[in-house]
Amino acid sequence: MLKSKTIKLGYLITDLNTGGAEMQLFRIVSNLNREQFQPFVISMGTEGVVGEMLSRLGIKVYPLNMKRGLFSFKAIWKLYRILRKERPHVLTMFMYHAYFIGRIVGRIARVPVLVSSIRTANFKSTVRRLTSKYTEFLGDATVVNSRNVADSFINSGIVPERKAIVIANGLDTDKFKPDSAKRKKLRDRIGFGDEAFVWIAVGRLEKAKNYLNMINAFAKIKERFDNAILIIVGDGYLLSECTGLVNDLKINDNVKFMGRRDDIHEILNVADAYVLSSDWEGMPNAVMEAAAVGLPVVSTNVGGVSELVDDQSTGFLVAPGNTGLLADAMIKVMNLPENERIKMGMEGRNIILTKYSIDTVVREWQNLYCKMLTQKGITVD
Repeated sequence: MLKSKTIKLGYLITDLNTGGAEMQLFRIVSNLNREQFQPFVISMGTEGVVGEMLSRLGIKVYPLNMKRGLFSFKAIWKLYRILRKERPHVLTMFMYHAYFIGRIVGRIARVPVLVSSIRTANFKSTVRRLTSKYTEFLGDATVVNSRNVADSFINSGIVPERKAIVIANGLDTDKFKPDSAKRKKLRDRIGFGDEAFVWIAVGRLEKAKNYLNMINAFAKIKERFDNAILIIVGDGYLLSECTGLVNDLKINDNVKFMGRRDDIHEILNVADAYVLSSDWEGMPNAVMEAAAVGLPVVSTNVGGVSELVDDQSTGFLVAPGNTGLLADAMIKVMNLPENERIKMGMEGRNIILTKYSIDTVVREWQNLYCKMLTQKGITVD
């Protein structure tokens, strides 16, 4: 049996721009017990915003600089050389391209333990389903961030049940919390009076999020509530289409596009409620963050959302792609007495505090690493 004083952990991810998976990787890596675990991170793309954040913490970041959609033997060779140089005990791979390539290169580089991390149940591509299924034997475990997503992959035969491990996303609940002082300060700065009912949505403007459905639902709300405001935080390739729809619906004065921001924990406090209109999700960080700040959540019932939102208790869940149902649920929240709406939000925060604190989640990851290494005959002093 081999012994090691510290466990070296490699993390491979498709890119390190701001997104749910990228922020989860950051939260996990930055909260590891550094006396026991020594992490480094490899981005298949550029260093990105999250990579810069990691570097500032003294964590090594290796960008492979692969261009999206283009296979690069040079980058694959660089990945192999990094793994041979760093010699991690465990390689954890976030997102499809990372674990597909990482499983193969990781085995060739003789990494003892390979852990894949799947963040969404949306595998509509036949190629992705097949490559995930037929490279699964190369890995040692597959971590999925919700029970719903895990069951989907087990039932479809992509991941064997014995290898599927559920570890939820984690959140710093000391950072994401209700703050009435910030709420007043930010509302005054933005120009929202006390009478405004502010909805907020956070996430990249891309097809999966179905912002067009949200905007159409909000237009229905605007017909009944002149004080309704919708803040959309994030950027993406659908920005022009979204702003075009807002113009067509003549709701420009009530919909604010705020772009990508680094102060999500603060800007959430501006809002009275949160809305998500995604067609598919894994375990959405944005919903966790909103609930932690004490906002009632109206969301489509996709992926692991039902594990975060207790329907009728901490928010409302509706079928995806249905504008009328989404609008009706948002109206229900707006019609609640203020004290009931606040109670709904605080019950949502209690769920996050109980099940999804970053300390709890990181402990589960660390226990998994130790368990997998013990099975390989490697122990830590």
